[in-house]
Amino acid sequence: METSALQTRGYDPETMAWTSVPTTGDQNSMGFPKLRSQALLQAAERHFQDKGKMTAPDVAPAIGSSAEKLTLPRRAPRGSKGKLSTKWKPRPMPKPAPEDYVIVIKPRQRVSLHEAFTETGYGTAISAYLGPERARAISVLPSRDQNIIIVHTPDIEAADRLIGDFAVNTEKGSVPLHGYLRQDGANTCCGVIVVRNTDTTETLQHRVCWRAGTIVEIPKFGTSNKARITFAGKEKPRYVHYDNMVVSVQTYYKTIPACIQCGVVGHRADACPNLQPNTCGLCGLQAPLVEGVRAPHHCVPRCSVCDSAHVTNSRDCVAKFRKPKIASQTGGKKKTTPKKKKPPSWATPRPASPGNHPLEVMESDCRRRRHHMTAWRNERRRRAARPGPGSTPSKMDAR
Repeated sequence: METSALQTRGYDPETMAWTSVPTTGDQNSMGFPKLRSQALLQAAERHFQDKGKMTAPDVAPAIGSSAEKLTLPRRAPRGSKGKLSTKWKPRPMPKPAPEDYVIVIKPRQRVSLHEAFTETGYGTAISAYLGPERARAISVLPSRDQNIIIVHTPDIEAADRLIGDFAVNTEKGSVPLHGYLRQDGANTCCGVIVVRNTDTTETLQHRVCWRAGTIVEIPKFGTSNKARITFAGKEKPRYVHYDNMVVSVQTYYKTIPACIQCGVVGHRADACPNLQPNTCGLCGLQAPLVEGVRAPHHCVPRCSVCDSAHVTNSRDCVAKFRKPKIASQTGGKKKTTPKKKKPPSWATPRPASPGNHPLEVMESDCRRRRHHMTAWRNERRRRAARPGPGSTPSKMDAR
């Protein structure tokens, strides 16, 4: 039977303190049914641990090793790099409850889900697939722009059935879908690490280790040399171990979904509804497909996000991030401009009034200044006549 390592918080009578004890038990011992998705099982275990932390009293953190000291949370970076930003924003949707699992469903073929399910057919098709009992605990939220379906449910068995490859029946026939678990953003954080081009998502599960916490998932970005790493908790470490080598964790920035197949901003290539089959996704020109091959044309790549001369979603795109990148704050004190001191009132000349001659005003100002200077000199002399213990008056004070 499959086993999983869990952390149980309890009271230790010897140390007279609350502590976390690792326990080993099968998934049925924790009250979880037999699930197909290992990611869903791990998410359920984290939910169980979070509930235990809420009921247990606060425990002082233990002093970690030297390797754990490398994983201190990074301060929020400040300062702008001057990256461009676009006005695209995802459609606002209701937030899931703390106990809900979020499932993202995408089509396995290039099909428009809005045309397949019509306006109100999303919930009917998914409810028929799950059954009436499981369907009572789900909330279906279709996203027409991104061509995906988001499902919120506290039922772990209903979530498990929506993960992986499955098909639902609609009025226009069967629609093949694929669902995956979206990690809880309230209890997780993400970063980016540099890996080998030959690595895959499966191999990274065994090569990357965070010795001070738990790594939820490490999906790789296509064929690039970078991977997104998701950590359990809200503190993103600065370093992790990659084949026992310490590598830095960079900041993860969400990108704007843009399709390289049809050149439309709002959805990604793996969820393309194929609404413009005769449009070249590289340059945006009309070039019909002939037996799956694009007709010859003068193709000059044009980014659909920033309208620059490069391929959409290219590394050279400076506007593909939803929020502009920010640079880390450099050391040293900030340079501040010196503030000009305001002169005293007696040193400020008064403007001449219509009834007074300018010479009279100047003479009055001179008398006023002499009066303040005399008062100041007398005060200095009085202070010099009463020196403090162990101090001698200076020549300037004695004048």
